[in-house]
Amino acid sequence: EAAAAGVPVLGTGVGVFPAMVEQFNSGFVLPTEEDAFIAEACRVIRELQASPELYRHHAHAAISGSQRLDWSRVKILWLNEFQRIQDVLKRKDSHGAGSPG
Repeated sequence: EAAAAGVPVLGTGVGVFPAMVEQFNSGFVLPTEEDAFIAEACRVIRELQASPELYRHHAHAAISGSQRLDWSRVKILWLNEFQRIQDVLKRKDSHGAGSPG
């Protein structure tokens, strides 16, 4: 919703958010750890406030990206993320097979 309104988006590197941001260059992927997230979010917000050009760039990219992002594309991003998680879990299980306890 923020992207559709022309607001550069901030979020963590969890789920499909990073793929959406990278695909459209519409915002910033921040660390997941709370203190680092807050510090980086404050830095990014200050940077956007100091640079109207940077803000406009991400705002236009956010609007453009949100207009191109229909549910069929979102579905693919989510399916890719679920597949990535499943692959990680399979690797984890295969490394733990035969281990005690």
